[in-house]
Amino acid sequence: MRLRLSSKLILILLAVYCVILGMSAFVENRIILPEFIQLENREAQSHLQRILLALDNELEHLTILDQDWAQWDDTYNFVQDESPVYVETNLPDSTFIDTKLNLFLIADTSGKVIYQKGYDLIAKKVLSLDTFFQEPILKKHPELDTSKSHKDLAGFIQTDAGPMLIASYAILTSENKGPSRGSLIMGRLLDKNYLENLQLQTQLPISLAPLSSLDPTLRSRLYLLPKDKAFILEKVDATTVRIVSLLRNISGVPFLVLYSDMNRQILSQGLRAAHYIQIFLAATGALLLIILFLLLRTLFTNPLERLKDQVVSISGTLEPHEFVPFERNDEIGTLSREFHHMLQRMEETKQRQIENSYYAGMSETASGIIHNVRNSLTSIVGSLDDVKSICSQAPTANLPRALNELRNVDLDQERKNDLIDFLRFSFYDLTSGIDQIGSHSQQANQLVRSIEKVLSNYLSISSQKPLLEKIALSEIINSVELLISKRSSSLMEIQRIGDLEAIFVYGLRVTLIQVAQNLLMNSIDAFERTGRKGLVEIKAIPPKPGDNHVMVQFCDNGPGVSRENLPRLFERDFSTKTDGGRGLGLHWCANALAAIGGSIHASHNQPCGLCMTITLSAVPEKNASPQDSSNAYG
Repeated sequence: MRLRLSSKLILILLAVYCVILGMSAFVENRIILPEFIQLENREAQSHLQRILLALDNELEHLTILDQDWAQWDDTYNFVQDESPVYVETNLPDSTFIDTKLNLFLIADTSGKVIYQKGYDLIAKKVLSLDTFFQEPILKKHPELDTSKSHKDLAGFIQTDAGPMLIASYAILTSENKGPSRGSLIMGRLLDKNYLENLQLQTQLPISLAPLSSLDPTLRSRLYLLPKDKAFILEKVDATTVRIVSLLRNISGVPFLVLYSDMNRQILSQGLRAAHYIQIFLAATGALLLIILFLLLRTLFTNPLERLKDQVVSISGTLEPHEFVPFERNDEIGTLSREFHHMLQRMEETKQRQIENSYYAGMSETASGIIHNVRNSLTSIVGSLDDVKSICSQAPTANLPRALNELRNVDLDQERKNDLIDFLRFSFYDLTSGIDQIGSHSQQANQLVRSIEKVLSNYLSISSQKPLLEKIALSEIINSVELLISKRSSSLMEIQRIGDLEAIFVYGLRVTLIQVAQNLLMNSIDAFERTGRKGLVEIKAIPPKPGDNHVMVQFCDNGPGVSRENLPRLFERDFSTKTDGGRGLGLHWCANALAAIGGSIHASHNQPCGLCMTITLSAVPEKNASPQDSSNAYG
């Protein structure tokens, strides 16, 4: 089914509209929403950091309090004399209430508990230490013995009464001098009252639970996360997300799960904003496409349909006077006028086609000439083989010996007659061989002169200036790779550098293919001599400002050539090959490129190898087109 241009335009605009909607949905789902989710994650991490910072502050305050009591002469002396005055004066119940302590313990350097007291801040009563620990605390947590390290230690531990903030410091004098007489340990339970105070500080909902209550899958995921980002967001409902993290005990082992619910306000606002944007884009896009369709129909499709009607009406006659150009100053007016001019130039186009056919015939003629020359050379080789056979059969080896024997005066008559007969027959054979050699030589001479005459006639015909073409460099390289693929696959790797497809040059396609093939075959020969696979880099250097020449480099990493041989590479009959190279390939390349206005020169590649640089006339960018490989100039 054939569609009119206006119908195609409608389909294209609808497709564009669908693409716009699809792109807006893609941007919403893949860019906008992930950004809001990241914002939500960052907010969750900020909330978690606030909670952890509040806990760290509590540990720091507890550590400072513990240090004040541990670095005090009264405490230092109490470890030694165990004076009841110290307890009565300094450790009444009010001390625990004022400092919000649930545990106070003093132990000497051997681990013996000098004093211990537990206190319930909610019930306001003294507790037995068995309420917290079924076994001695220093036995269960030996790391709390700081009497030897003289360093403070703070963190979390699990007790029978619940999780506890714990701090320990070495007992020293008020001047912070020793020797240490033991450790002073203070503890504060993470009970309901403490969590309520923590929530007031952070303005965040906080809850704690045993590690065993956490789903094993979530627990495994949390274990794999880095400690500074060890949290997971768990969706509660459409408006709430729960932060799940782990608290580690004083030994660095996870023992408690921390939960904090967070409102998903950021994500909700992001979703609403994204939906509003998508609705706005859909409505705006529909309005713009309708306006665009009306404008395109008025300015382009209607005039083009009228132009099509005129072209169809004169398609049978091709008479320029039947076509009336549009009086417009835009591209459609230019198109109609150019079409009118095209009709007038059709005769010129036909003439150029005849000329191109002539050059195509020249190419076929050249192929025939090469075939005939090859046949003639085959005949010449056959004649030379016959001459070689005649010379090898001539009895020249026995003639001197027979003549010397005839000079002997004592030779009997019968032997003399035999020798004379031998000489007579040998003379006849030599005379016949010489005649045959002369005949073969004359035949070879005629063939050589025939070849010379054919080539001379072809040279006189082809001496006209060639008609150059616009050619993409990539087409040349593709053709050469196809020609040498069988041999190059195991010996050479070709690497293209730069955008060869975007560079067009003026030249003869066949000539450039033969030049490139010659250069790559030389590299293959070099790699074959070294016995290893090599690399050839093909690089195009675009024209510089104010210049209209492009350079194409063929650089290999083969053995290269010596410094003294480098200037002679393009001389006739000069070759660096040791296996019978004739020195014609690079000489022909230089001459062929010069004939089309190009050049070639050689240089050393670093760290090893050879670089061949070809210079050609570049096609200006405004004239270069992948579809345009027509003749350029003569």
